[in-house]
Amino acid sequence: MLLRTVLFIVSGEDARVPFVTGDLLWELRDTVLKQTRNTGRPPEDWEVRLETGRELDPLASVNELVPEGQRSIRLFLSLRCGVGGYKSFIPEYRNV
Repeated sequence: MLLRTVLFIVSGEDARVPFVTGDLLWELRDTVLKQTRNTGRPPEDWEVRLETGRELDPLASVNELVPEGQRSIRLFLSLRCGVGGYKSFIPEYRNV
């Protein structure tokens, strides 16, 4: 059986996660965040992008991204703009 993986680039570091048919992108995102110990922000604050810069839907099937016969794909995982900083930890500044 062919092992298929997603190579995430998280804060400049590589993190490889295997996947099977039916896995959704958000499942792999959550796995790689735990694997890389990036747990200070909720997974929903992170965005996944292709090398072209196009943002991907977390509900997308990984199979849609990796064509049959291709073993892996490289994706970029980063915090959304505007979710970090000291104000994000102060309740009255949230959801502004």
